[in-house]
Amino acid sequence: MSNPIYEGNDKYVFISYRHTEPDRTIARQVVQRLIQDGYRVWYDEELRYGPEWDEEVANHLLNAWLFIPFISKAYFESRNCVNELKTAWGEEKHILPFYTDSDGLPDYMPGWYKLNYSRMQSVFWLRAQHNSDKIYDDLYAKCEELEECKGSVTTKVESKAQTASKMPVRKEKQSSADKGFISLASLLKSKVQAINKKPVREDKQSLTNEDLLGAEVVSISKAQTESKRPVKEEKQSLTDEDLIDAKLVPILQVGDIVTFGTYPQTETGKGSTPIEWLVLAREGEKALLISRYGLDTIPYNDQFVDVTWETCTLRKWLNSTFISQAFTKKEQVAIAETDVDNSRNQGYSELKTNGGNNTQDKVFLLSYAEANRYLGVSWNKWSSKAQVSPTAYAKKAGVYTNTYYKTEEGKEAGWWWLRSPGSLLNHAALVFRDGSLRNYSVDAGSGCVRPALWVNLESDIF
Repeated sequence: MSNPIYEGNDKYVFISYRHTEPDRTIARQVVQRLIQDGYRVWYDEELRYGPEWDEEVANHLLNAWLFIPFISKAYFESRNCVNELKTAWGEEKHILPFYTDSDGLPDYMPGWYKLNYSRMQSVFWLRAQHNSDKIYDDLYAKCEELEECKGSVTTKVESKAQTASKMPVRKEKQSSADKGFISLASLLKSKVQAINKKPVREDKQSLTNEDLLGAEVVSISKAQTESKRPVKEEKQSLTDEDLIDAKLVPILQVGDIVTFGTYPQTETGKGSTPIEWLVLAREGEKALLISRYGLDTIPYNDQFVDVTWETCTLRKWLNSTFISQAFTKKEQVAIAETDVDNSRNQGYSELKTNGGNNTQDKVFLLSYAEANRYLGVSWNKWSSKAQVSPTAYAKKAGVYTNTYYKTEEGKEAGWWWLRSPGSLLNHAALVFRDGSLRNYSVDAGSGCVRPALWVNLESDIF
């Protein structure tokens, strides 16, 4: 009978072991005892392969409070096990080595392990294998951090119901009309519209005073439809020059959804669909937009090497392939060239990783600081506002989702890249499927790309 696997937001133990005997049997016995004694434990119950499972293991490791590796000669012969051990060290996890094939520090330990781990408190299976109580007394005595992982257990089967109270309450999603969903081009063209249903002028010809009598400025924003304002009794005559000076640009509000550009979004990838964007900020006549959905799955960098935002291949893709495919030349003119800040204060302070040089980009990714400011992203904290679902095209291309993590719309959520570095320069920050901050290897290929850009609302193309 399998042991319940913890899935939740409290502190828990991550068990790392080689799926060979006797390590497998020993690890299972320890897991069973820990769970019986009331500890929250996550472990790889079965040997599974593939990038999705690698990601699942990595994300549970990054969130774990305590890391217990079951060390043996076979453990160091497993690339996955060694990667887990090195990642736990790099993430500064609490670590308690548990040796399965020796009663002291073995000779087979590699040099890097001796340097980092030889002086740690450890547990040795062979010292008390005939007295199981002594093993667990030793385990509990040597690891104070283990007590942080004790408490109510939410199992993998039970997690959806039992952890619901910890998740933000899902609000009923507003319809596109309620949120002011409209084409950005149409919105900006609709500078002046008469309440007597006069057609919107598409050209730039002069407007007479008679045209302006009884007219009103129409703006479409979140939770606002076309409401008729009372006509002012004093109808001043406005010249064309007055109208130009007034800069009657419709008001885009933070939280509005607009469309701008096109990109493949169906499962077949045929044709192009208008891209929906969420308005994150307004500065004068500029607006910061981020794609509403994950549009594609592209690694942060195509090789597992040290990179920054300046040098990664994803930046090059966004500002060459993507921008050319998604926008016409006239639309590209409306996208502002942005001074992108990659300084340390844009990344997560606890990681202390250099973000590289600042850049100038038309299309970019949010930094951790921006994702925190606009979407409430923070380390190991659920944020429904930051969750995103991939398009059918992106999911078909390889974005990984599961039924446990869903957006406010009830769609399966995927994780998405940030431009900030991770714990190492071969890792990059990301927003996990629960909306929290994580980091992962730069060559990972199962996450979403959510482009961000600033648009000039006074661009001539509109």
